[in-house]
Amino acid sequence: MKKLLNLLVANKNKGKSAVVNQDSGTLKISIDDVIYGDGWGFGAAQLRDALNNFSGDRIEIYLNSPGGDVFEARTMCSMLARETAHKVVYIDGLAASCASWLALCGDEVVMAQGTRMMVHRSWCLSVDNCSGLRKTADILESLDEDMVNDYMSAIEGHGKAVPRDEMRAYVDAETWFSAEQALELGLIDRIEGKKSSNAANFDLSAFENAPKDDEKIAQKAAEIDTKIADLVARNERHLRTLN
Repeated sequence: MKKLLNLLVANKNKGKSAVVNQDSGTLKISIDDVIYGDGWGFGAAQLRDALNNFSGDRIEIYLNSPGGDVFEARTMCSMLARETAHKVVYIDGLAASCASWLALCGDEVVMAQGTRMMVHRSWCLSVDNCSGLRKTADILESLDEDMVNDYMSAIEGHGKAVPRDEMRAYVDAETWFSAEQALELGLIDRIEGKKSSNAANFDLSAFENAPKDDEKIAQKAAEIDTKIADLVARNERHLRTLN
């Protein structure tokens, strides 16, 4: 629970996503945010609005995201899969967690030098008894297997051969692939350009193995913990009121 709340609270309002529909027949979508609906980030509703009035032949997605809601990302992937336009995903900074799924929805996946793709096991928020929590764990395991299936499909589509157990081990370990590593593994098509200097710098303190190139992460951790504790306390008071 704390990890997902940490990710959302720490990165709220940091993004600056935009949709630009050009007359040239190319739809350009910049996703520089967490993957989440309800005003917390860029989600399926915004993507649907962008696609509804588009009839061109090319979609370019410029992606920089620390991840977010698994089901929001899956919905976005399904929407993109139905589009007949040629889809190119450019990873401008980070494609972490469920954002890595979104990246793989492209007919072409391009990472810039200095960018990262991160894979890990699913998280969730759950309040239930022991029986319900066991069922939740089963759902999480099935989501993890879905993720591995997606990564394996991408790898095989690039003509690479990686044992499924190896890919699962990468997911279990929360692995942060460089552009070179992702290309070698077969997750992307090519490396092009350099990391965007305009990409938002997200707080990655929710993750175990995040690259330590942002010195402010550790300094903000205590502040985020305080916000989360306050949120949990307010929810507990609300639950007592309901009881």
